[in-house]
Amino acid sequence: MDHSQKSSISCSWVTSPFSILHLAWEFTESNFFTFVVPNTAFGILGAFAGSRLSNDSVTHPLDLLRRFPIVVAFNWLNVLVFDLSNQRHPESIHEDLANKPWRPIPTGKVTPEQTRRGVLAAVPIVLLFNYFSGVWKEGAFIQILVWLYNDVRGGDEIFRDLIIAIAYGLFNTASLRIAFGGLATISSDGLIWVGIISAVILTTMQVQDLKDQEGDRGRGRKTIVLVMGENVSRYSIATCVLFWTYTCLSFWKISVWAIVVPMTPALLVAGRVLLQRNPHEDAHTWRLWCLWTITLYCLPVIGTFMPNLDLRLFLLMNNRAFLVIGFLLGIIVHQSIFIRGEWHIQAPLIAIIHVSIYLYIRISTTYCEGTDLGELLRRLLLITNGYVPGLCASIVIYRVFFHPLTKAGFSGPWYARVTKLWHVWACRNSKNHQVLNSLQEKYGDFVRTGPNEITVFHPDAFMATDGPRSTCIKSDWYDIIYPTQALVTTRDKSIHGARRRHWNRGFSKTALEKYESRILRHVNKLEKCIMADVIASRESDARSLLYWFAFDAMGDFVFGRPFGMLDKRDWHLIITKLRRALTLMAPFSPAPWLIQIGLWLPRFHVIKDWWEMIGWCQRQMQERIKEGSNHLEPDLTHYLTKSDLKVESSNENIMSWLDGDSLLGVVAGSNPIASSLLAVFTELAKNPQYIKSLHKEVKDVDCTDSRTLATLTFLNAVLDESMRLHPALMTGGIRQASKDGVTIAGVFIPSLTNIVAPQYCIARDSKCFVRPQEFIPERWTTKPELVLNPSAVSPFGTGLHSCVGKALALDSMRFLISKILKKYSFRLAEGDRGDCMDEQMKDQFVSNPGNLRLVFTVPCEEIMKW
Repeated sequence: MDHSQKSSISCSWVTSPFSILHLAWEFTESNFFTFVVPNTAFGILGAFAGSRLSNDSVTHPLDLLRRFPIVVAFNWLNVLVFDLSNQRHPESIHEDLANKPWRPIPTGKVTPEQTRRGVLAAVPIVLLFNYFSGVWKEGAFIQILVWLYNDVRGGDEIFRDLIIAIAYGLFNTASLRIAFGGLATISSDGLIWVGIISAVILTTMQVQDLKDQEGDRGRGRKTIVLVMGENVSRYSIATCVLFWTYTCLSFWKISVWAIVVPMTPALLVAGRVLLQRNPHEDAHTWRLWCLWTITLYCLPVIGTFMPNLDLRLFLLMNNRAFLVIGFLLGIIVHQSIFIRGEWHIQAPLIAIIHVSIYLYIRISTTYCEGTDLGELLRRLLLITNGYVPGLCASIVIYRVFFHPLTKAGFSGPWYARVTKLWHVWACRNSKNHQVLNSLQEKYGDFVRTGPNEITVFHPDAFMATDGPRSTCIKSDWYDIIYPTQALVTTRDKSIHGARRRHWNRGFSKTALEKYESRILRHVNKLEKCIMADVIASRESDARSLLYWFAFDAMGDFVFGRPFGMLDKRDWHLIITKLRRALTLMAPFSPAPWLIQIGLWLPRFHVIKDWWEMIGWCQRQMQERIKEGSNHLEPDLTHYLTKSDLKVESSNENIMSWLDGDSLLGVVAGSNPIASSLLAVFTELAKNPQYIKSLHKEVKDVDCTDSRTLATLTFLNAVLDESMRLHPALMTGGIRQASKDGVTIAGVFIPSLTNIVAPQYCIARDSKCFVRPQEFIPERWTTKPELVLNPSAVSPFGTGLHSCVGKALALDSMRFLISKILKKYSFRLAEGDRGDCMDEQMKDQFVSNPGNLRLVFTVPCEEIMKW
């Protein structure tokens, strides 16, 4: 649309009085119910309090009804001037494009110049209206504040809430005076009441900024949320909402029974502002905050006309009534709050709030026993005793009878409908792969394994959840290291895509060629360890050697310095702590909220190990950043911190990404390489005929040439078959269906359902492979008939979330296998049947296989060379 078209459309809006009023409404629509309505309610409801708020005679209800439209008009017209003045500025237009694109200027209905002229016309009209309404002083000061807020840009400064609070005081005072008759004077109590409400606005109005952070940040506005930090702002709002509710109740001496009127929305606002942290939910919280302020404005009516319904009426109620109230409250809380959105991150806070409230009431009841307050607290204790059963009953009934997965008719254990705690118990020995395998045998390819979880044992699940056309995202499990961020754990596709582009530079063809010398150094170190065992005529601890190799190589790759385990032939202390910490993942992975609670607990035992590992990675990353790009051989950090990132240790957001990426780089890079190599050597040792075939293929090949190794048919077949039988990610990679749901193999899965596609089970399914439990590398070469569905194998993931380090991992494994097989033969150590790997296998985010002891042998002339 060109400029002339926009101008013609704009002009069409001012051809009739109706269109002018409609346009004025569109300018003020977003502020009408959140500003005009509450301020009108303050004036009308305050007038009902009569002589306490005014020094003049009590107003008759019919007079209030007559003045009601005038109060509405006063608030709306003055807000109109504010909105016209505010929305015409370039900064506001830019902000509205992000936050409120439906407003008149962003949609092209009027131009900023036409809006400026609208301000010139509206100001004198509004001033005249204020004069004839008897509130010209308040109206004049309001226009001064409009000028300060918009034209002097006070609305972009940290004291913007102070301007808003003063404006609210003027609006409320004028509304009250108009409701009393325009010429009325406000009493001292009235002025105190106006002051209290202004203080409420000053300390809690920032709740509106939570939903507008993107637009505010883009325009450079200094809100409390952006300046002080979101966490500080949220806790401040929650605290002040509860404090001012108590203050207002005390000012009006409200009877005990009536505290529910303002306290209910106050608790909802406080709870939501702490627990529901996204723009959509913050918008709902803002509207609920407006409702809360209206309940405060109702207190004059309650305090004036209902003072005699005191504590005795409350105490006369039967004990069972309080249990019923608590039970109903539990149902209401579930249906209105917990049934919506995700709550796993807030699980520690939810637990603290519930336990704290119960303990406070319990202890206070004992302390105040024998008093009226003690009796009141005892009744509240009964309410809390009924609340938990009500909450649990609502949750269970919904999940068992009304949940979309129940309606869809998915089969599974009956208790899986109710909770995931059964799964936590079943995984106590870190055998989730076996648990899921038994469920497949009993219930088929689609099994309901949780209240909101379906486990799919069909190969189509990989492409449906991760393919290029998939709308699924990562599930709540991936918030495991929250608030730290990492490429592997980010759930937002746009953020993941942007971050992956940074990682891709570190895995380009040029970068991989530079890494080869690093990897080969560690291959040579491992080979020296094996030769030392051969010379000493001792068996080799293959599991430790392969893990040392993988962690040394990944430490060198990520930080530019290895862990030195192959040199010392011993585990690095921090890796030992990491491996202990990963034991948390096994039993608690089915219930991410339990992981959040566990990580919040005092730091002892494995929890302490987890935090020490994170702290160590953070220190390593900070030290590496200080070194800059002085490394002769670029590492991953070099590419992640390259020029355009402009990394500084003071930049908390970038450092949070680097800390998370370093942790996941070490964990997600080392374990898969180690476990896959261990699978290869285990299967070769159990099937020695393949050792000879591999030796024959690699004996005349340059084992340092990655391109040549990538063309070796049998070597790659051995790798593929080993990773099929023993995938590094056995049951992880949980996804969440989009709001439209997803269809897998003709079966529709409802919206927002968690979807598990266990690679371990699918890759061993007889519908996908002939003789699926056997190690047969030829199925990938000369016997393709043994592969019924090749898409059943996805060791490095599919599509958008495929492993960014796939090429590096394969090169590393090919280097090592070819180097060893070219020079050595090996067999299982005496007493080792090669079954320990599977029998002792644990599913702990990544696979943690059992022990493997091998005896390596070389020709005598090789020993003589040493």
